[in-house]
Amino acid sequence: MSLELGKSGSYIRSITSGATMPSIKELFNIMAYFEVSPPEFFSGLQGKNILLTALEEKLRGLSNEDLEKVSLFIDWITGSRSNNSMDVRH
Repeated sequence: MSLELGKSGSYIRSITSGATMPSIKELFNIMAYFEVSPPEFFSGLQGKNILLTALEEKLRGLSNEDLEKVSLFIDWITGSRSNNSMDVRH
């Protein structure tokens, strides 16, 4: 990766070990290398669960009908088949 960014072979190792910090320009080059946006890159610093984030992204693409199915499934696996279910049919 270091060489692909046009740096010495030890460049990334020096960043990960804390010996050096990348410039803002190099930080954006690293994000571009991984094809992630700044919010995606820094989301781990907020203590956000990566799995939860991935599931949120998948849920955004579902229809209301499919969201209701997911909600019922969650109720079933958690044993909370009470009035806590969200009815997304409006």
